[in-house]
Amino acid sequence: MPASHSERIVQFVRDPALKSVELRYSQYDQPVFHRHNHDSYSIGLVKKGTTRFHLVQHSETVIAVNPGDVVLINPHEVHACNPEEGSVFAYYMLYLGQEYFRCLVEDITGYPGENFRFPLPVLRKDTIRRCVNRLCLSMMHGGSRLEIETALHETTAVILLCCGGMHTQPLESRHSADIQNGYVYLQEHLAENISLQELAALSNLSPFHFLRLFRRRYGLPPHTCQLQMRLNHARQLLAEGESIAATAAAVGFADQSHFTRAFRRSVGTTPLQYQVGFSTATAAIRYCRSTG
Repeated sequence: MPASHSERIVQFVRDPALKSVELRYSQYDQPVFHRHNHDSYSIGLVKKGTTRFHLVQHSETVIAVNPGDVVLINPHEVHACNPEEGSVFAYYMLYLGQEYFRCLVEDITGYPGENFRFPLPVLRKDTIRRCVNRLCLSMMHGGSRLEIETALHETTAVILLCCGGMHTQPLESRHSADIQNGYVYLQEHLAENISLQELAALSNLSPFHFLRLFRRRYGLPPHTCQLQMRLNHARQLLAEGESIAATAAAVGFADQSHFTRAFRRSVGTTPLQYQVGFSTATAAIRYCRSTG
């Protein structure tokens, strides 16, 4: 039975602040790719279906890939990946500019990344799958620059460790006191789209080293701390009677719907329900005091 037209989907996402990073989501039910290559490092995550991954290096290698598998492709490696006959194949693919990714490798490992190549074409570990999936969802859902950069560093670190032979730099506790500079900066610039590089520079650390020390000290990565700071301040503004739209803008959310989703996940209710409930409770307290 022929597949319906709706089974072919292609979406591209790129954060304007991260021009070296592009995400593609694709879903196909028929072969669409001839052998080709990219001038970027590519990291793919299979979401649905099975396929045979054709990779041409000195000779052609054919690898069966399944949902949850992470595919790694070096710049200029010839490859092709199409759905098996009669099946639907869906995947995420991240394209990372060569210079950008090599800087990530150098930041994480402390070694020059100029000659780096993925030593393995496919990884099958839940830790990697979860990291790549979290990064892709963050980009698809319009996460903050800090959230996306954090996910990029963490995903790259996990991939390097699982590839073998690449180890992260040891943490230096003498820098732990400097981490507070980044924390305070987040508090004082709630509405800004802050980069991981900015925060790291305030503490005189590399982005990856800052990220690890920040999580060790505060128990959360910087972007999650930023989100909690924003939501805590939003509660204060709503309690003071500020409109929901104005509150969302004041604490750095791009739109009201994104703010409402984040608020509900954190507080357990919508901003409107919170504001109405707070106003009702305040009125009741005032009434009791006036009649007491």
